Amino acid sequence: GDVAFGRLGLGDGWLDKSLVRRISASLETPSALRTVAKGRTVYVGPLGTDAPTAGLFRALGPPAGGPGGVFPVLLRGEPVALLLIDDDGRALSRTLSDDLQPLLSEVGQAFARLLSLSRAGTADAAEGTETSAALAHAAEEGSARA
Repeated sequence: GDVAFGRLGLGDGWLDKSLVRRISASLETPSALRTVAKGRTVYVGPLGTDAPTAGLFRALGPPAGGPGGVFPVLLRGEPVALLLIDDDGRALSRTLSDDLQPLLSEVGQAFARLLSLSRAGTADAAEGTETSAALAHAAEEGSARA
């Protein structure tokens, strides 16, 4: 079935990748994650009140039930990643969804470029490493501005 897997996590610092990558949540059970993945829409509201997101919060540590959001990263209109955001129980900015749209669009375009390079077979290991490093650097730059 459909499952969302953890990849990266940022709290006061980067979360342990081995912990985050062990986390998964079913997209078959009604949840904020399913709403976003299936509806290709944004969810802003309480997080961790449904079974799949409650499991994520238990694994990662923040208290469940606080305000947060789930945002889709789309590639050709299909979700390829979900961005889950909370602010340690504080309300999110009313403009957060609008503020994130350019970033989410750029991430979707980066996925498209990587997929295109991979399919074309033109990316060698060095280019892939440089691309991964550039994406990681961009993510760090973005989190430093937030």
